[in-house]
Amino acid sequence: MIARAGRLLSRLREIAAEIDFAQRRLLEIRTGIPLTPETERALARAEIARLETLYAHVHPDAERPCDAEPVLHDNRILGPPARR
Repeated sequence: MIARAGRLLSRLREIAAEIDFAQRRLLEIRTGIPLTPETERALARAEIARLETLYAHVHPDAERPCDAEPVLHDNRILGPPARR
């Protein structure tokens, strides 16, 4: 019984690997970018750089983090409300 369960798990892993390969291959065909470990790392680095750029350029109307320096606007300090 245990050997049968082991064979079943092994076959399920093989099927999952085949599906993963098929999805990766389809993505390669659609994008034209071969997904090797090097290209995956390059794509991840590009995405990280893009997100860091977006984070660095906070929209002026966006809520500021609590530890940010207070912003002066019309001689008033805009910041989080004081705790009572």
